[in-house]
Amino acid sequence: MSLSTPTSGFRGSPWSRILLALGVVIALAIGTGQLRFDNSTDAFFISGDDTLADYEHFRDLFASDEYSFITLRTPDVLDSQFITALQELERALARVPHVRDVTSLASVRAIEGGDGMLQVSGFLDDVDETALAERMQQAARHPYYQDLFVSADGSHLGIVVETEIIPGEIAYKLALRENIRAAVAASPLAQYQPTIVGAPILDADVRDIVERESGLFGALVFLLVGAGFYFVFRSWMAVALPLLVAVLSVVSTFGLMGWLDMPVTLLTPILPSFLISVGVGSSIFILTRYFQRRAVAGSTAADAVHRGVRDVWLPCVLASLTTIGSLLAFASSEIVPVRHVGLALGMGLGVALFLTFTLGTAVLALAPPPVSQAQAARLRSRSGWLLSLDRFASRHGYLILAATLGLTVIAALNIGSLKLDYYYLGTFKEHTGIFQDYQRSDARLPRSSAIEVILHAPAGTDFRDPAQLRRIEQLQQGIAEFEDLPVKSYSVADVTKEINQALHDGSTEAYRIPEHANAVAQGLLLFESSGSDEMTRLVSPDYSIARVTVQLPTVAESRSRPLRDHIEAQLATAFADSGVSATLTGVVPMWLQINSYLRSTQIKAVLLAFCVTTLVLMIYARSLVIGAVLACVNASVVLLVLGFMAMAGWPLDPYTVLIANIAIGILDDDTFHMFTDIRERLQLGQTFDEAIAGARESSGQAISYLAFCLIAGFLVYLFSSVASLSMFGCLVALVIFLGLIWEVFVMPAYLGVLHRMGLFGGTVTKGGAHAYTDNR
Repeated sequence: MSLSTPTSGFRGSPWSRILLALGVVIALAIGTGQLRFDNSTDAFFISGDDTLADYEHFRDLFASDEYSFITLRTPDVLDSQFITALQELERALARVPHVRDVTSLASVRAIEGGDGMLQVSGFLDDVDETALAERMQQAARHPYYQDLFVSADGSHLGIVVETEIIPGEIAYKLALRENIRAAVAASPLAQYQPTIVGAPILDADVRDIVERESGLFGALVFLLVGAGFYFVFRSWMAVALPLLVAVLSVVSTFGLMGWLDMPVTLLTPILPSFLISVGVGSSIFILTRYFQRRAVAGSTAADAVHRGVRDVWLPCVLASLTTIGSLLAFASSEIVPVRHVGLALGMGLGVALFLTFTLGTAVLALAPPPVSQAQAARLRSRSGWLLSLDRFASRHGYLILAATLGLTVIAALNIGSLKLDYYYLGTFKEHTGIFQDYQRSDARLPRSSAIEVILHAPAGTDFRDPAQLRRIEQLQQGIAEFEDLPVKSYSVADVTKEINQALHDGSTEAYRIPEHANAVAQGLLLFESSGSDEMTRLVSPDYSIARVTVQLPTVAESRSRPLRDHIEAQLATAFADSGVSATLTGVVPMWLQINSYLRSTQIKAVLLAFCVTTLVLMIYARSLVIGAVLACVNASVVLLVLGFMAMAGWPLDPYTVLIANIAIGILDDDTFHMFTDIRERLQLGQTFDEAIAGARESSGQAISYLAFCLIAGFLVYLFSSVASLSMFGCLVALVIFLGLIWEVFVMPAYLGVLHRMGLFGGTVTKGGAHAYTDNR
């Protein structure tokens, strides 16, 4: 390959390239000041998404469905001192900024009355201490209080802390979490094993995880990559050069995220470690070629830099562009954090490529690392194991092909069983505080998640109509029949029955929907006139829209989807021919929709990445057949890993959905370098076997160095508190390990078949000699 226009710039002034690179980095880095964190459920959806629109409409109607939920053990002896402490804790929580309301058994409303009068007061107001035990038994049977403010067996109590929602903000949630925890810790009730869960607590904890693990994993990968470079090259300059490029790439990428208003999410810890380990790829090939030319050819430092860059710039650029393209394919995802992390990683690798060939080559030209005789000997000795593998591959080419084809077919047959079971809580490891708190809370009072059913009455009617209220009651009775999860529903129908019972002196038979509309309207008017604002959480001001809240524990999609389907079936039965329309929203339906988007994201992104890389490989190989074969060889690695996921029962989630595209991008990097080396050796007149052996010895070394850096870089995720991130790291490391084997063994074996067919590297003459032809 001759020095042409694309590489001629590398003979220019190194200082001009350094100034250009630093100017770009500074301009991008300024954007870091605009970074924000947003990992709320609605932030997973694109603006205008129907699921998001339904949730926003619900939130506009009923102000908030976001709350923290505190559970605690009931004391062995319930006395007035405990109730006083509970009331004091409520008052302390109510003083916390952004808390809208606090409710527990000490303050929950009780509806009482008789003779046409209605009184709404606190459930425990003016209750004699001797009557507390009996009052608790009543609460445990009450349809509203049971399994929300008190467990059915009376062993645990719940406190609901409703909070404001400020979209896109996290600072107030951090303060809210600390204030709630401080209030609970300062209360005498801290001795009753309190557990605090809920959306604001979870979001604040996740922000801490992201902040901690982004820095931790970035630092670990930095040290591992640095140690790897030093082991390979025994030169501090060879260590500093790629790490400088990697760190500046990370800073620039965070700056780009700030400029483009791409928030930090639970996926962000991938970014620093990914860019450090993957972003040094081009540097490895440049340095390897530089040291090989100094050690083997005896080139001068200046000549080795120039020729090393000249040798690898094109495959490096093409390899990086296909990796970037594979990541940018996530721009088609309906899941915003997946879309953003794909864009950020793609842009970050673009910055790394730019800095490698500006700042990196300039620094290398100004301060080329020396190569001692000992270093030269080590570089030559390391090719021994590759030559041993070469002899094995040459003897067993058909066995390698048969084995890999068999494994690929088995994996492909299993991909159909790949699970889609998004479980937000399940993304965290079981030993983490987040997971354990939710498990403990749901074991006590299983009410940490909800499905919201929004009912719209037809024109001319509203939900004060007894017939419509009975339909809501029928719906709730049908929901209660679901046996696979402990569910609880609440609506205006429940309040109406309570009001009617209170107006009839607490008669058990009066706990029903009144027969006449006037009786319903009068009872609801009396309830609202009592000062209670509960109706604002259950119906619109004109009663044309009603809300049915279905509470349940936080569970995986495979368990909540049947409940969603059951609710839809009950809606169809209860409101048949009524003219009432219904919408399901809330956190659980939104999680279910995210789960369905995972499948479409995987299919669209993989197909797009595969098509783009296949096209580039075809153009670069100057052959439709060779390009297609190279692409399919890499695709077989992806099939193997996805098949392994299916057989292991590991589901797709916002982390693992990234694996296939990352695999395609990284594997193509090695393919470009290996194929380029083989083709250039054939053009120089080497036989096919000599070209394969030489490429394994030359490019194979750089490929193996890069593979070990990447494997180490992704395996650091094993230390994450996020189980999905650890799974992601293991699977990507597996992809890279298999990719190394495929590039060294499998790809040359396929090229050998094409060579014997006369489709690559020339034709075989009768005498066994090779005549090179450029098969177009």
